[in-house]
Amino acid sequence: MATENSNSYINERLRLEAEKRLSSRSDMNIHSDDLNYLVHNLKLHQVELEMQNEELQRSSYEAELYSSRYNNLFEFAPVALFILDRFGIMKELNICAVDFLGLPKEKIINKRFQAFIHSSFTDGFYFFNHQILNTDQKQTIELKMDRNKGNYAHVIVEGIRVGRQHQKTCDLLVAVIDISERKNAAEALLKAHKELDEKVKVRTKELEDANLALHVINEEKLIHAEKIFELNAELIESEKKLRELNEKKDKFFAIMAHDLRSPFASLVGYSKLLKEKIDTLNKEEIKEYADNIFTYASNFERLVNDLLCWSNLQWGNFSFNPKNIEIEDLAKEVVKLFSSQATAKNIKLNTRFTGPARAYGDVEMISSVLRNLVSNSLKFTKIGGEVEISAEDNGIEVVMKVKDNGIGIPERIMKRLFKIDQQALSIGTANERGNGMGLLLVKEFVEKNAGKVWVESEPAKGTTFYVALPKTSS
Repeated sequence: MATENSNSYINERLRLEAEKRLSSRSDMNIHSDDLNYLVHNLKLHQVELEMQNEELQRSSYEAELYSSRYNNLFEFAPVALFILDRFGIMKELNICAVDFLGLPKEKIINKRFQAFIHSSFTDGFYFFNHQILNTDQKQTIELKMDRNKGNYAHVIVEGIRVGRQHQKTCDLLVAVIDISERKNAAEALLKAHKELDEKVKVRTKELEDANLALHVINEEKLIHAEKIFELNAELIESEKKLRELNEKKDKFFAIMAHDLRSPFASLVGYSKLLKEKIDTLNKEEIKEYADNIFTYASNFERLVNDLLCWSNLQWGNFSFNPKNIEIEDLAKEVVKLFSSQATAKNIKLNTRFTGPARAYGDVEMISSVLRNLVSNSLKFTKIGGEVEISAEDNGIEVVMKVKDNGIGIPERIMKRLFKIDQQALSIGTANERGNGMGLLLVKEFVEKNAGKVWVESEPAKGTTFYVALPKTSS
């Protein structure tokens, strides 16, 4: 209200002064056209002044709004904030700052900030204050401050200049962060570390004394101790191997319990139906039941054989006789073995060799690898598809490939292949059941022969299995 009265007084005084000057001029006789022009311009000027006044009022409101927001941010900030003048006099502080110093706000305002700093840190604060006033960068210092009558706290103080460097109104905005707990914890940790060092020294001395005592033991006892140590190491290694074998056994039984149940249940189910309905079934229906029983029995037999092979390999009961192998001859034998199965689904099963491909490994194992991969490809290739076996010598190793244009392998199944602890169950294009056991055998046999196996697949386009083996031994 005082500001509005002052502005009215100034405007009235300026108006009276303008009327005096206007009446004293000699050129007051103004033509009517000129007078209209002047009146028009005055009205324009009046409107401009009104618009400027509205803009000033809006700017004033926004400034007050921003000022209020700033004051709220300052007042309720979760850290102690102080505004100091260039000499360190506290001009303003927020709620956290009042709580930190432990005094009423009116007893803090206009006091020197330095009065709350431990005497051993005052020189450092003066330099800190100087750096803030003479740079545009934030400054940081660690101090001890009096929270209330000698109760000192370790703090980190951060400050920045507010206002231009050479202005007399240049202030400092200072934030005080209490790190007493952190400091005390660090000191406690250091103390504990020193105590631990002392204990280590004592224990080290004890160990050194014990070590010296061991040297006086006669040679016979020393040899005996060494033998015990060796036996203990062997026992630990034996226990480790036993634990690994036990884990493999658990995985093996888990697979048996899961995979043998389904085909066995199907066999029992179809056998029971055939037994109960044989008198009412015609020849074609009996043949259908018999075919289903044969299919499940064959799958059951194949699964049992795979499980037995894998089990023998894990327990070391599988003989390993590596020698030179002609991969092309092995591939032709596998094609002959699966020709009827391929014909039943009208699948082209062939080989492609452009040169010699001689590898070094166990013939039975590598033959089993090819059989499992070809069986897998036939299972997941549609009627009228194609499966191809090939191999090439790249100069470093011999790489066999079993490629098909079947349904491919989904990403979720790809991640489970070759892992005993993650079943990769799937259904073939003619409802053949896949359990992933064959591929597990493939991996075991390939690695037993110092090789590696991997797969590339794209859903709906096909799959290629790669097996890399050592070249023929010279």
